[in-house]
Amino acid sequence: MIIGLIEGDSEHRKALKRYLLGKQVFSSELARMESRLLAVRQQKIDILQLYDALFSSCEFVQLTRAVFDQATSLRVESNVKRLMLCIWPRRLPVVVEHFARMTNNYSKSL
Repeated sequence: MIIGLIEGDSEHRKALKRYLLGKQVFSSELARMESRLLAVRQQKIDILQLYDALFSSCEFVQLTRAVFDQATSLRVESNVKRLMLCIWPRRLPVVVEHFARMTNNYSKSL
């Protein structure tokens, strides 16, 4: 979602911006690192500035080992490459539960 917001095609960016309008956006240092990695490697300063602007408007949350363990389980069970890294609901477990429901792997083990 984060990369799509910055580097996606025009329609994708517009849809994500509409969705996030008026919402408080949460993220993590992990999401920040993963999102910026390719732009840093390719020295794309203009893209890095866009990421920095986005992350400056986010509230950052701490990710615990329990959250990473749950994310690992969900990824293994659903065979996805990565979970959503930009967090807009109030708490990370809400995102994990939402993702689990979407992939029919719902668990209240958080």
